[in-house]
Amino acid sequence: MTPRIGRRGWVAATVVVALASGLPLRVLANSREAEVKAAYVYKLASFVRWPPTAFASAATPTTLCVSGRRDVLADLTQMVKGQRADDRALVVVAVPPGSKTAPGCQALYLGEGGRSAGQLIQSLGSAPVLTISDRGAGSEGGVIELVDHGDTVRLVIHRAEASRRGLTLSSKLLSVAEAVEP
Repeated sequence: MTPRIGRRGWVAATVVVALASGLPLRVLANSREAEVKAAYVYKLASFVRWPPTAFASAATPTTLCVSGRRDVLADLTQMVKGQRADDRALVVVAVPPGSKTAPGCQALYLGEGGRSAGQLIQSLGSAPVLTISDRGAGSEGGVIELVDHGDTVRLVIHRAEASRRGLTLSSKLLSVAEAVEP
């Protein structure tokens, strides 16, 4: 008997294949934008190495935080149940609207742009946090931007920002990016 893969499984599998193969992610007609963005946040955690100081201990989970998008938060929470990245459990945390800090986050998806996102990025300083945002959403200064080209989502990576935060990005991740900016 062949196991059935649910819709979320197909979305996550599509992102994995796109990231691993270097092909652009073709957003499936029946996939929602929030699912695709949640899948990116989930899979990006596998392509990043944080400095040891980013975690309290070897058993500390990798915390994926979401600000400003309840739909992405809900989809991401479902995707990471029971999953691991780099031998660490994955947990999802909501950053309350209007928060000026995001303590304990290793990755932070900024679903709300503008001033509050900019303040949140600024509050992180050089903390080892992988920031992920939508290009053009007013959250400049992050590490990875998701660029929507209609039926394709691509990555723009700010390598210097990753380095400033002590993050090491996989060469596979760099090779699939639409652009790697200094």
